[in-house]
Amino acid sequence: MFLTFLTFLPIVGALLLAFIPREEEGAIKQTALAFAVTDFVLSVFLWTNFDSTTHEMQFEYSVPWISSWGINYHVGLDGISLLLYVMTTFLTVIAIIASWGITKNIREYMMAFLALSTGMLGVFVSLDMFLFYF
Repeated sequence: MFLTFLTFLPIVGALLLAFIPREEEGAIKQTALAFAVTDFVLSVFLWTNFDSTTHEMQFEYSVPWISSWGINYHVGLDGISLLLYVMTTFLTVIAIIASWGITKNIREYMMAFLALSTGMLGVFVSLDMFLFYF
C-alpha cells in the first residue's frame, strides 16, 4: 500500500497546484519541489528497506480491479525497478530545480510535470499488463 501512496504522491501535488493562484509563482514552484523532494526521500526509504538477498518482488500490493476481465491492480518492486524508481524520483527533483527560470504557464507546467512523474513511476511498479498501459 505504501508503494501506491508513493507512486501517486506527485499527482496529489499536481491537483493541489490547481488551487494555488496563477500569480503565486513562488508558491507553485515551492509546492511542486516539496512534493518531488518528499517523493524522493520516501523512495530512498524504500531502497533502505529493500532486501537484496531475495529475488522475489517486494512491497507488493494486489487487489482485484476489473474482476470480470481478470484485471488486478498489482504493483511491486524488484531490484532493477527499484533503482529506476529511485533514479526517476531524483531526476524529477533535478528537473524541477532546472526549470525554476520558467515564467510562462508555470502552474500548468508543474502540474503536467508532476503528472508525468506519476506515469513514469507507475511504469516501474506495474505488475499487471493492463495497469502498465493504462
